[in-house]
Amino acid sequence: MGQQPQVTSKYAGKRLLIADDDSDMRVLLAEYFRRLGFQVDERESGQAALEAAMAGRFDCFIFDVSMPGMSGFDLLKRVRDRGIQTPALFLTAHDALSDKVAGFEAGADDYLAKPFSPRELEYRVEALLRRSGITSEPHDDERIDRVRRPLQPGR
Repeated sequence: MGQQPQVTSKYAGKRLLIADDDSDMRVLLAEYFRRLGFQVDERESGQAALEAAMAGRFDCFIFDVSMPGMSGFDLLKRVRDRGIQTPALFLTAHDALSDKVAGFEAGADDYLAKPFSPRELEYRVEALLRRSGITSEPHDDERIDRVRRPLQPGR
C-alpha cells in the first residue's frame, strides 16, 4: 500500500494563544483550531496568558474578558504596553456597546460575542492574520514589486 499524501494546512506553523477561565470553552476552542492546523497554547488566567505572551511569539491572541485576577482588557493593555502588536480578538459574553468600546480601547483588533459560530471565529482569525501579513498564501511578486517601486511617468 502506498502512503497517503500529507495535506499541509494553510495554518501550519501559526501559533494562537487562547486565554479563558472556562476550561470547557478553552479546550473546545483549542481543539477546533488544532484541527485546522494551528499550534495552540492555552491559559486559564490573565496572568498566565501575560507570561506566555511575553515569553513566546504568537500570530494571534483570543482572550476572554472576564477572568479571575486580571481581566482580558487589562491583559491586552499590558501586552500592548510592552510593545507586542500581535492581532487580538476578544471572545466574550460581554456584548454591550460599552464593553466592545473598552475592548477596542484596550487594543483589540476584533470582538466577538458569545454565543458564536466557530466558523465565524475561524474566518475572523484568518482575516486578522491576513491583515497583519501573517499568511502563507503565495504572493504575486510582480504586484508587490510594482507597489514598492516609485511611480514613474509613462508607466
